[in-house]
Amino acid sequence: MKWRPFARQATPAGAAAATVKPGRQTTSWLWSPGYRFGLKLIDRYITKELLQPFAIALLAGIVIKLTVVISFFVEMIVRNHAPVGKVVQMMGYTTPATIVEVLPMGYMFATLLVIGRLGKDSELTAMRAAGTSFRRLIFPILILALPVCLASWEISENLVPWANAQTKKLQQEIEMMAPDGGVATNKYFRGAGTVFVHLGQLNRLGHTMNDIMLYDTATKGPKKVVTARSGSWTGTKWNLNEGTIQWYDGDGFVKEESVFSTLELDVLFRIEDRLEDRREPKEMSAGELAAKIAERKHGGLDTRSFDVEYNFKLAQPLAPFFAAFIAAPIGMRFSRNGNYAGVAVSIFVIFVYYVSESIGRSLGSNGLVPPYIASWLYNIFFFVGGTFLLWDVDRR
Repeated sequence: MKWRPFARQATPAGAAAATVKPGRQTTSWLWSPGYRFGLKLIDRYITKELLQPFAIALLAGIVIKLTVVISFFVEMIVRNHAPVGKVVQMMGYTTPATIVEVLPMGYMFATLLVIGRLGKDSELTAMRAAGTSFRRLIFPILILALPVCLASWEISENLVPWANAQTKKLQQEIEMMAPDGGVATNKYFRGAGTVFVHLGQLNRLGHTMNDIMLYDTATKGPKKVVTARSGSWTGTKWNLNEGTIQWYDGDGFVKEESVFSTLELDVLFRIEDRLEDRREPKEMSAGELAAKIAERKHGGLDTRSFDVEYNFKLAQPLAPFFAAFIAAPIGMRFSRNGNYAGVAVSIFVIFVYYVSESIGRSLGSNGLVPPYIASWLYNIFFFVGGTFLLWDVDRR
């Protein structure tokens, strides 16, 4: 039989009962002078028990996530005749973001299983009978969650933006191989100085564009807006067709307007450079997102998607801590029901986690709640729920 250091051991027949001096309480041998490390022994033991299921849960989560999106990569090979090597590279570049997503799930799953196993083998009962509160028992689990949170932050801040940019670059190369490759829609980017550009449709191979708008956000003087039905470019020279030029006063009313059939502009930038520099919110670090938000606000543009992504970048790395905070008391409540109950509860709690994250992101993206509330919704839910459950378990 495997020895469990904190499981209840049978008392040998004839053994003398321990004596307690009047007016003095004893907790257990864990506190006795003969054991130098005291409760640190519990910390090491629980930490050791936690590492293996955490590693297994993390690996399983990564595999499951990649399995879900593998159909997308297979479609790229079949439909776009993409080289298998490039597709495999793309799958590899999605791994950092996947790790950040599954870290809370893996740590929650491991916490539920470990607490459930300790409770099933009566080790938690022995520890609590020795005078150790449940809050103290989960201390090593919460402490270990901190380096997990730090690792999540480092991956999210430094590795994920780079990997997402590489994924996008490979995807664009593959799309260019398709028969209609090079055509893009709804492209927005910053031009030279205070000018912002929106293109309804862009053909990079033919150097043509449709539904063009250039908006000058200069703070001094009337604001200038140039729109055109179609156009083409060569280097920094743009040739626009069938458009208008409007000047707006400080109140937003049209002050002057002129119509043109053709117009040649020197926009002072190459469109290829702007398209290569344009990054999605998920390709930016938190600092870059903050700078982008300030830039778009200065241009009077919507920042909602950037605000949501920025706040999620701050909230997501802390998710493993809050996941463990609610998982520990739940595992204690169901520890007597066996391993199958622990697994079932784990799956349900993980499902709640992903649903609450998706709801928060959806509410924030659609402007129904402020971005900081949307991004912290699941962490707040787990903290409030964990606090109540921890109080309920510890008073029993």
